[in-house]
Amino acid sequence: MGQDNSKRNMIIGASIGGGVLLIAILIGIFSQNGDDAPPAGKKGGDSVKKVDAYTIAYSKAHPGPPNDDRRGPIEDVKRLCEMAWQRHQAGQGDAKQLTMWESHWRWACRKIISAEPDDALAHERLGDILFDLKEAEAMVELPDLTEDAKDDIRFLIEEAEADFKNLRKVGRVWLSKKVRKERELGERWLQVRVNTDKASDDQASRATDPFYPTAEQLGQRLANELDSGNVDFKIDGVKKDPFAIHVHKPYVYLVQRSSTGFEDRIARQWNDVLQALRAAFYRRTGDACAVPKETRPTPVVILRDGQEYTKYRRRGDDVLPTAITSAGHFEPGTNRLVCYRSNEDEQRSTLFHEGTHQIVNWAMLKGIGGAAYVAALGNQSFWFSEGIGDYYGGNGEAYEGGTRVFVPGKIHVHHVNALVAAKARDALTPIATLLDYKRNDFQRDNGIPARRNTVANGYSHGWALCYLIQNWKQDKYGAKWNDYAAEELRGRSGKSAFVRVFGAGSVTTMQQEFNDMVDALGRASKEGKIVNGEVVK
Repeated sequence: MGQDNSKRNMIIGASIGGGVLLIAILIGIFSQNGDDAPPAGKKGGDSVKKVDAYTIAYSKAHPGPPNDDRRGPIEDVKRLCEMAWQRHQAGQGDAKQLTMWESHWRWACRKIISAEPDDALAHERLGDILFDLKEAEAMVELPDLTEDAKDDIRFLIEEAEADFKNLRKVGRVWLSKKVRKERELGERWLQVRVNTDKASDDQASRATDPFYPTAEQLGQRLANELDSGNVDFKIDGVKKDPFAIHVHKPYVYLVQRSSTGFEDRIARQWNDVLQALRAAFYRRTGDACAVPKETRPTPVVILRDGQEYTKYRRRGDDVLPTAITSAGHFEPGTNRLVCYRSNEDEQRSTLFHEGTHQIVNWAMLKGIGGAAYVAALGNQSFWFSEGIGDYYGGNGEAYEGGTRVFVPGKIHVHHVNALVAAKARDALTPIATLLDYKRNDFQRDNGIPARRNTVANGYSHGWALCYLIQNWKQDKYGAKWNDYAAEELRGRSGKSAFVRVFGAGSVTTMQQEFNDMVDALGRASKEGKIVNGEVVK
């Protein structure tokens, strides 16, 4: 909402050498969109001992009263913009001053663009994106791009020309961040440029990096294996091999073909998600635990829908002991991640969860190795194995240094509700028991009705304990999380490893904190105060 326009400018007189210097202290009033007029720096009652350069620059750029949005000479507006920008970027002043600097440079940028529509610096500071028609058309001719990637660019050009009728005449157009349709077009254009650069880099790497022929061979071997079994993965009348192979280091994607095509686009979309997971994992845990980056080709099988995924899971077996309800899984023995296409949020959550298993598996292989690694997989604490998967599976977007990143640790409401229900039945698994419950125990108990509660609790309790340590009680335990994760990744699991890191008495203390957290999150869920994975007030 706009602010009260009844406020008046304040005039403060200062006696200097027998004369009176009148300094106008402007109180800028923003309009409803917050960008039309900038607020001034001081309000009534403040004393002014001297006229600083910024006050002079402001009065020249915005010489009128607060309600008058007219600007001064454009060079003065540019000077104000630069001064406000530098102060804001340097973090100069308190929160109120920072807000003022930002409002000033944003106002100035819009005034500059109004006078000089092609001023690149003003556009870039506002987050606008330049779409260049000639650059886009040149991309379509690049030999490194697949036809699907070129189609993406052609569609983008068509949409831009439909929205901007004179685009072919002017050649370029700035896409405003404030206009949703333009912002979305700009984001797609940036993604196209990123994909094009990646394609060029990949093409150069493929000529010299031995990883790629090895990965192609693995993909072809796996495709042949899937095609030679007693399950037919050819759908929609596809006559060629049922799986298309696409390599994006370190992943080897086998995408089930269909009549709609676009297999390379699907592989790129899934690769974007898995690469974002790798970045998030290594940023939060992997680097701190000295986990080396994956170097071997890592297979990912992408099936078209749940029906095809069920076919893969059954592999000719008409009866399984339990219904198939998962959206994907990871196979430690083959290092294979298998999922099917669904909506974007579910797809990302599943890929982050199962992809985390894949990374943890690699970390344990490198940290332990040999027969000890196989034994460690079975003896790993189930809460950590599934908890860390769900911790990364619950993620949201953020921007760091202008780059979109995915931040794990969002609240799973379904886990919260399951924990609340278990606590009401006095059926929470004690942390002391949870810590020593191994993946081998899960394999033994899974499918046994009498053990259903213990199995289910492994997932919800595992996520909750990860959340307690890294989020809920971050100040108390967060710094030790990576120390404990390093223990797990090196095959040292269970209550003894946990107490060694978090200290004697930690299990008892955490149990009460765990119970209190369940109560608090349960209330927040009931009151609808968990929004986008965060508790809101």
